[in-house]
Amino acid sequence: MNLKEKMKRVFKGISERTVFLYKKNPAVFTVFAVFFFFAGLAFVYASVELISTPEFCSSCHEMKQAHASWMESVHYNAVSYTHLTLPTKRIV
Repeated sequence: MNLKEKMKRVFKGISERTVFLYKKNPAVFTVFAVFFFFAGLAFVYASVELISTPEFCSSCHEMKQAHASWMESVHYNAVSYTHLTLPTKRIV
């Protein structure tokens, strides 16, 4: 059995179990689905907040000098760090 067939088998099993759980008790299934959706959103939000800090960016040895230079510049108190590192215009 090749990888493609194995993946089809795994996803078919997952979808069958999901349908079974939904048919067995749709209210409980819906509550769990909503919970996991919001837990995923919270995880993504926390991840973005974590990697948007100057401490995270300066953890790379190549960025230590740039971070030290930024802290000593006039931009340190004038502009937030994320405005300097993240794009402000929408790409799409």
